[in-house]
Amino acid sequence: MVAVLAPPPVDLIHPASGAPTVLPDLAAADRIRLAWLPGIGRGRAAQLILERAHLGVPLTPSLLDLVPGFGPGTASEVQDWVRRRGLRRAGGAP
Repeated sequence: MVAVLAPPPVDLIHPASGAPTVLPDLAAADRIRLAWLPGIGRGRAAQLILERAHLGVPLTPSLLDLVPGFGPGTASEVQDWVRRRGLRRAGGAP
């Protein structure tokens, strides 16, 4: 059986190139948006949503390794993805 992800949300796709252009807010994004981050996927996105409520601080890529089950490797992968693409938050400056 092959798992099929839902297509990325429209706000994650650049209309010309198709490349992701907006970083989901890790502190508030839904499972679909989180699942499209590298190293996250559907299962880890659901886990992230459950765990982030207990952190006491807004979750950012640099704090991702504070979430149980997310080590420095995943945090580094997400941070590198953000840096490579020069992503920005929706409605915010780059």
